[in-house]
Amino acid sequence: MAPRKKPAKKKEAETETLSADGSVTEKVKPVGRNMTLGEDGKARPMTKTERLNALRAKTRSDGRAIIRNTSDVEMPYFTKRRFGIIDLDIEIGGGFSGGTLNVIWGQAGTTKNFMVNRLIKNVQQDYGDEAAVTFASCGYGYDKVWAIQHDVACPLAPDELAAYEQQVGGLTDAQREACTRRVGAFDLVYPNYATEGVSESPTESMLMGLLDTIRSGEYQLVILDEANVPSTRTDLKKALNEEDKVASLPHLLGRFIGRMLAALAEPAPDGGPNKTTVVLILESRDLISITANPGTQRQSGGQAKNHIKAVDIRLKKGDPIKAKGERLIGNWIEWKIDKAKIGAHEGGTGRYPFYFADDESVGGIDDVNVLVATATNMGVITVAGAWHSYNGQVNVAQGKGGMQAWVRENNKFEEIYEACLAVAKMSVTRK
Repeated sequence: MAPRKKPAKKKEAETETLSADGSVTEKVKPVGRNMTLGEDGKARPMTKTERLNALRAKTRSDGRAIIRNTSDVEMPYFTKRRFGIIDLDIEIGGGFSGGTLNVIWGQAGTTKNFMVNRLIKNVQQDYGDEAAVTFASCGYGYDKVWAIQHDVACPLAPDELAAYEQQVGGLTDAQREACTRRVGAFDLVYPNYATEGVSESPTESMLMGLLDTIRSGEYQLVILDEANVPSTRTDLKKALNEEDKVASLPHLLGRFIGRMLAALAEPAPDGGPNKTTVVLILESRDLISITANPGTQRQSGGQAKNHIKAVDIRLKKGDPIKAKGERLIGNWIEWKIDKAKIGAHEGGTGRYPFYFADDESVGGIDDVNVLVATATNMGVITVAGAWHSYNGQVNVAQGKGGMQAWVRENNKFEEIYEACLAVAKMSVTRK
């Protein structure tokens, strides 16, 4: 009987050792747990740094995850999407952060959609041809004409342009240019009903498309309007007299938010962090209960978003704005930061004047009013009696109204806005 051969010894594989930034510094031949070879060729205990580097190398080689030092990992949170309402922007750390989910909510008529249009307008202004925005709605579609009237670049389709021109009795060259102006990309996401089965689950199909835009990392701003009123696939199958299935909408939104976070975690095309800012617009619902305080509102649509959102802005109607003769021309809108992370100030409050459209104006937020008041409080604008001074220019305007007019006439909004951020010690990145 032939003698048995001894099994060949397995060659011990060398282990790559990574530095804190993840690069390979050396290949270490393992000589035992937490041991390595010294310069003299003898085994010695590994230092703390060597043990951590070995752990980083092992995790990376397993392909499951990457462990890196904080100094070598860029986060997206210094990139901000601003409203251009200075006191609100300061309270939320300069704007909504990149790579986050944020919520704007309130009752009907509290300028939720108008505020989102301000985000869109400022992204287009800050990024120019590189701007990329996408919008989806679980209710009505995007109101293009209203957005155009408030300086959003949102070109009308040819048939829309013809219908609008007929409606208003003709367009000037400036109006036609505004209705066809493009700045970067502005995409709308909606269900593709031509695909079999989509008509049975349109909301789910649209949300999957929206996830694609988030995952791509190509868009600075992704907006979901009326996020707490969609009809789920279960809802569409029910007869009108059937009982609601408990939590079908919250479950849908919970799944969407979970996948959205996974999409935001994927790197952008340049290998850096995904800086897409996601915004949900929610309609509040009154609490009808003998135990609830009168006028109490709450968000609906499940609890998942409440734990994940970075900033939560609640809007509420305040005092009416009346012209001479007691004619109602607008409302003060009160805002409150209900939840805040990443440099925002939880509990912050403020208000801004919102004017209704009339024959002379398209209405909107008087952001110059807010800017002058905030800049005065911060010392950026100084006041002596009724006279206002700014940046070494003495007595440039008299009275609050005069100072507001001076800011508009001299195009000083951006300059004073940035000066206020500087006083607040906020160095924000737009891109």
